[in-house]
Amino acid sequence: MTSTSWAEYHDTNLRFTHNGVDITFVMRNALTPEQLQQLAQCVGGPGEFAVITAFNPGKNVSDDANRQAHARLIAHVQSLGLKFIEAHGVAATHAAGAIPHQELGVAIRTSKNNARSIAELFVQNAFFWFDGANFWIEPACKTNPAARV
Repeated sequence: MTSTSWAEYHDTNLRFTHNGVDITFVMRNALTPEQLQQLAQCVGGPGEFAVITAFNPGKNVSDDANRQAHARLIAHVQSLGLKFIEAHGVAATHAAGAIPHQELGVAIRTSKNNARSIAELFVQNAFFWFDGANFWIEPACKTNPAARV
């Protein structure tokens, strides 16, 4: 998810689509054992994974350009032989009655370094990393330090 402020990443919820069901996690809250189990079911088991988007690469772009970038991201992940599920970054804060800002992405099981390389390829400031217990914001094209959400 690309944004103008590093702090905006902390104001993101993640929504995973698994077997036709959407499950949303409020990343600022500690995950309960039940949520950890749900998350593991979504991503194919417990452990580490990354959430990466191709939306708004370094700047805001049109909806059409974002859809094309997302399609390229999926094609790239598939070319690497990585399994993925849909994962959406959703702004936790928005005006009453407004639709929150959302960015399509993918959750993939890969190393943190490989996730960073993919995020850099798609000109992303950062990506989300799950270490098996907590979500982290990891820098890609930005020089900010990693931060626990």
